[in-house]
Amino acid sequence: MSGCGSDLETALMRLDGVATAAGKSSKKMFAVLYKPDASFQPKAIRDAVAELGVEVVRFHIVAHGKVLSEGEKLFFLAGKDRFLVTDPPKIPAGVPIGLVGVVDDSANPLQLKIDDFKELE
Repeated sequence: MSGCGSDLETALMRLDGVATAAGKSSKKMFAVLYKPDASFQPKAIRDAVAELGVEVVRFHIVAHGKVLSEGEKLFFLAGKDRFLVTDPPKIPAGVPIGLVGVVDDSANPLQLKIDDFKELE
């Protein structure tokens, strides 16, 4: 990762809907927090950091939303975002949850592998 933290933060803060951004070039990672009404934009993130010579290897997300079933498929809905759930753990449908997972943005719709989740009150 050749872009320094402040350059990354500046590039990411220019993206629509970003509330905060922080980068650690020493740890080769950065974090983006979106505003509540915004949508996750992996392509925009990739493009913004690519200008600094940074390549995104994977997207780890933390999100709140609900899992809904559509036929045989499960989708995680968080605000305006919709992810196809791959290898789903047993998650109650329609119940608010918080989760941690990895997003595959090469697929359409975006695919989400849930690493951990918790029901929210």
